[in-house]
Amino acid sequence: DWFNDKALHRVTKELAYQLNTLYYYYFAEDFCNAIVDHIDEQCSDSIIPQEWYIVFDVLEKQKQSKIKQILKSVRYSEDYLNGKKYKVAYAIAHDYASDLGSAILNQEEREVDIAVIWNPLHGAVSLRSKRPDVDVSAIAKSITDMSGGHTNARGFTPNHDVFDITTKTLSEA
Repeated sequence: DWFNDKALHRVTKELAYQLNTLYYYYFAEDFCNAIVDHIDEQCSDSIIPQEWYIVFDVLEKQKQSKIKQILKSVRYSEDYLNGKKYKVAYAIAHDYASDLGSAILNQEEREVDIAVIWNPLHGAVSLRSKRPDVDVSAIAKSITDMSGGHTNARGFTPNHDVFDITTKTLSEA
């Protein structure tokens, strides 16, 4: 939500992004304790310990490298989902579903309506779209009631039938 909130200042969004990235890197309790200790000790304007910026930069470079690598293996097709024809991009990724979805949807050389990202480690499928007329939540709901997210980003763990169809589609694409 903070990423898409137009009312938030760019600097605030940048800080939220950095904190979010670091939160998932460190254990939650360690992260919270370190932030509180840093604020108490420093009484400074910086909420993030200086040495963590190095960690953030490494994590960011690692993520961008991984996304660039995954983009090379994305498969594209036109498919009917929930009764409508879409330009769909299929990817297999263990991490970074949100960032990967954005990278796929924002490619200048390809028009993509929906990004389908399958995480084989967790058996999860993530649907992404940036078009206001494409409701991936409705597509996910047509597949299973066990999904979460919103209109432009929805995730679900498919049942066995859907899992078989999903893996077949991804492997043939």
